[in-house]
Amino acid sequence: MVILKKDDKERIVQILNRGGLMAIPTDTVYGIVAKADFPDSTEKFFTVKGRDEGKKIPLLVSDEPMSRRIIRSPFPRYLKKALDLLPRGAVTYVGPAASGYEYFSSSDGSLAFRIPQDPFLKEIMELIDSPLLATSANRSGHPVLKDAASICQEFGEALDGIVDGLPGGDKPSSLISFMEEIPFLLRLGALSKETIRRKIPLQTLVLFVCTGNTCRSPMAERYAAFRWPVKVLSAGLSAMPGASPAPEALRIMERFSSKEKKAFVFDRELFERADLILTMEREHKNVIEEHFGQEKTFVLSDFALSGGAIGRNGTFKKDKQTIRGKNIPDPYGYGRDYYEKAFEMIRSFIDMIDTGETDET
Repeated sequence: MVILKKDDKERIVQILNRGGLMAIPTDTVYGIVAKADFPDSTEKFFTVKGRDEGKKIPLLVSDEPMSRRIIRSPFPRYLKKALDLLPRGAVTYVGPAASGYEYFSSSDGSLAFRIPQDPFLKEIMELIDSPLLATSANRSGHPVLKDAASICQEFGEALDGIVDGLPGGDKPSSLISFMEEIPFLLRLGALSKETIRRKIPLQTLVLFVCTGNTCRSPMAERYAAFRWPVKVLSAGLSAMPGASPAPEALRIMERFSSKEKKAFVFDRELFERADLILTMEREHKNVIEEHFGQEKTFVLSDFALSGGAIGRNGTFKKDKQTIRGKNIPDPYGYGRDYYEKAFEMIRSFIDMIDTGETDET
């Protein structure tokens, strides 16, 4: 392995053109990169990263014309607008993979890419006439490495070269999906949700919260996703990450969709990404407001009984007077009848909530 400077462009291009893997500072963090059009690069990536092959690797492209090589036509209209208006390097975009790039796509046909701000990376891609496979410089599940010395110590001869330098920041890029007509924010990052929404619309995200995310909130998520034209997720304040729904909850959920559901822990990222948070109990609301903030969290029953409505682009409203509703009882550890009663309460409150257009928050 060799350590190079950014001025050593000829040697960098030679390594990439023969299928080598390199660590290069990007405008977010240090990344491991390889020439996307080289057949063996992807296999090397998975081996070096220790990464599940089902988790695909995003691409870097030099500019919009190169992005049109990897994204299927017709090019999403809001993706075009985002590329025109959002700053380079701060966003990773997800769109439908073009023919010839399906290998880099996920099971739903989506492909992630970013256009870096760094002119050095742009020039390298122009010289090799190819997108770059790119992922953060770390083993899967481990912290991102921030300098050439740490990367050299961790990866050694598994890499063909390291470009010495400083990455542009310590925050990863924001992640936006353009797989549907209206974009959806998949991950917060270098750009805030508010900054993005000043340029392009984002789908409204409603988050249901309970204790373990295995009973009430997954049932609410599944029914609301069936019922409402907005994005819906759920999480638990004390969830065990990756836990499956309780069997009786799953039986109810499968009436509306057989999509897999695993438990998520409620955290700062989910709080900030959600536009509206609806809890199953008043205590859940109190905990969230104490530790995270007060402006967008409501008990589901309160919100429904108080004329709650959910609109586009993150908007919601309710009547000024809050009507105090009931908690949804936790059915965990009880039989089918308890789950059915809890679900009927959830269903009735969700059905009360209007999802027409609203401009108020």
